[in-house]
Amino acid sequence: MCKVPREYIIRLHSKGTSAQVIAKRLELPRSTVNYTIKRFKECGGTQDHHRSGRPVTATTENAIKKVRDRIRHKAQRSMRKMAKEIGINEKLFTVEAALNQQNDRVIADSIGDAKGKGRIVQRAAHSQQLMVWGAITSDGKSRLVFEKIYMEEILKKELIPWTRRHFGNRPFRFQQDGAPSHTAKDVQQLLQQEMSDFIKKFAAALQILQKQKIPLRSKSDSVQ
Repeated sequence: MCKVPREYIIRLHSKGTSAQVIAKRLELPRSTVNYTIKRFKECGGTQDHHRSGRPVTATTENAIKKVRDRIRHKAQRSMRKMAKEIGINEKLFTVEAALNQQNDRVIADSIGDAKGKGRIVQRAAHSQQLMVWGAITSDGKSRLVFEKIYMEEILKKELIPWTRRHFGNRPFRFQQDGAPSHTAKDVQQLLQQEMSDFIKKFAAALQILQKQKIPLRSKSDSVQ
């Protein structure tokens, strides 16, 4: 309650007016009038008790203004990120975050305002993927290649010419993982023709099985 109604209560109380009449005349709750009179008798004034606890930080005028400015600039904002940026409370980077029509919120005053601030999703939930390729040796590395077609754009145009320039007549062994594009029949045939030595399809897995002394079974073996 503001200071002026409290002074009115004390002024009427000093003239002998009852709390019930004061509450009815000033249109205030009876409990408010009784508390003000009690406080005046105890302390001789109408000031509040000293408040304990944590000071207000989240709902200050300055913090509210900052939040409104950020929402006005961009309605689609994370509450937690905005709180950390403003300082109200106490890293793979996502270049283009996916939008979710059900979970993502747009802060706006009306539906029409929300439509203008991004209610309509303008991009797919899953962005296009891109393969990045590079070759690494004990004494050198190739440049990074951003391509989707493995054999034509990476092996023929990048890997094979680079190994010839880098190694020359020196012996080397080429190894790749078991991705479908690496173990394809055409890829294996190309590597067999162009590479002096490379780990063929399933060769790495066979070497591990042999080291662990796991017996290998042919297609003609029957399963008991």
